[in-house]
Amino acid sequence: LGSKWYELQPLGTEGQGIVAGKKTYSRTQLSIPAGISIIYKSNSRVRIGFEIGYRKTFTDYLDDVSTIYFDENILVEQKGTVAGAVSNRTREITTDPDQLVYFQAGSQRGDPTDKDSYIFSVFSINYLLNYETCPTFNSKSLFRKYRGFKIGY
Repeated sequence: LGSKWYELQPLGTEGQGIVAGKKTYSRTQLSIPAGISIIYKSNSRVRIGFEIGYRKTFTDYLDDVSTIYFDENILVEQKGTVAGAVSNRTREITTDPDQLVYFQAGSQRGDPTDKDSYIFSVFSINYLLNYETCPTFNSKSLFRKYRGFKIGY
């Protein structure tokens, strides 16, 4: 396989598209976002930020792993050698037959009752090139004049 990237969803690594009733999963999913961020304003132009985000998804296929190991021989026959190779990469880390027995066709590959989620973090430094303060709100007037445009009701 080398260092080449493969799209796993079309390969049906768990028998999707081969076994009747086992449809391919969607590569587009909704998620529930949550997170927190801290922004430090060092002066009027520079801001330093750090964010941690969490996303809960409604799929168990972010990593292409959900149910059981599918028969590699059938995958090779139906979808090609790449599908068979990426469906069970255990042989890349061990050749011990006692360990390989746990990764045979029909054994558990994932837990379909536990949907995927992920966490990410971002560190940022922002520099404002064109800094102007916003005009203050005057509750006595419905019209404001800002940069030559009249904004109002």
